[in-house]
Amino acid sequence: MTTVADLHAALEQLIENGLGEAELRLAIQRNYPLTELVDGLWFDEEQMNDSEDGETEMPPVFIVSGGGDHDSPYAPREAFEMSTLSF
Repeated sequence: MTTVADLHAALEQLIENGLGEAELRLAIQRNYPLTELVDGLWFDEEQMNDSEDGETEMPPVFIVSGGGDHDSPYAPREAFEMSTLSF
């Protein structure tokens, strides 16, 4: 499982390596790799509530697809084989 904090740390590292202005895309479907543009992030605020032990339960955060408006619908297979985070 990857958390928002894990993703933030990975993105910070990319920014430090000069990729702060690079387009962000999703690579989906490991066996038939496709790519999607990222349109935004979303979470359901109503799902955030305090549990019996006083901890706030976190809802999942969704990376929202912006469709396939780019030159090729295919993602490189290496994106799955060599990703920098364990998803």
